[in-house]
Amino acid sequence: GVSTRIYFDGGYEQPAGSSYEWIVRSSPGNGIRSDQDPNHGSCVKFGDKIYLQVNSLDNHWLTGGQGSGNAGVTTRGGPDWSYEWTVRSVPGNGERSYLDPLNGNCLQEGNGIFLQVNNLDNRWLTGGRDVGNNGVYTRNHLDGGYEEGAEDAYVWTVTRALSVPRSLTYGSKISLQVNNLCNRWLTGGRGPESNIMGVSTRKYFDGGYEQPAGSSYEWIVRSSPGNGIRSDQDPNHGSCVKFGDKI
Repeated sequence: GVSTRIYFDGGYEQPAGSSYEWIVRSSPGNGIRSDQDPNHGSCVKFGDKIYLQVNSLDNHWLTGGQGSGNAGVTTRGGPDWSYEWTVRSVPGNGERSYLDPLNGNCLQEGNGIFLQVNNLDNRWLTGGRDVGNNGVYTRNHLDGGYEEGAEDAYVWTVTRALSVPRSLTYGSKISLQVNNLCNRWLTGGRGPESNIMGVSTRKYFDGGYEQPAGSSYEWIVRSSPGNGIRSDQDPNHGSCVKFGDKI
């Protein structure tokens, strides 16, 4: 079965973490999860057709467009067109041949994507449905009615696998969000050109002035001051930042 569940439930779900992880493939492979994809290490691009192999057992890929109304989604063996998904930045017009506006651009962690199944037109992966918000289907997002207004249920945010630790390394760019209220991040280098020393916590997602000033919300983690040039490589570049470090 395929569903959307609360992973951080503090109970049963977290030990089942590998069932929340999907191996992105350019071809089905041989069914063994450790089988290396022919495009291993290359970026996944908008417009690519991919296979999603669940990481909890061998020989099971995500398939959609099945059963009544072509709405069924399962994990099965034996890939055909229903196991192939087109990565999109927008829903498109429903035709599988639709050229995505970001076609050829590399997908980044944190991007919101649409996944269109490749065995028929007008079917996209949707989740968080029904009682308990567990339901997963392939439905016609562009139905001119209820589904078209439920766009958030068709957008999937790309994150690193839950089991992969996210070590912070020297040279990384980070954002710092204060924890006493929502929507406030540390921003610096603010003010007129003659005095750009201002530091404040502001609402980055303000829909206006702040978002174009995004780099002032980014902080380069360094083990030493460096020469002042942002592109200067830290002597510990790539090494993990540890608790107790002075940065």
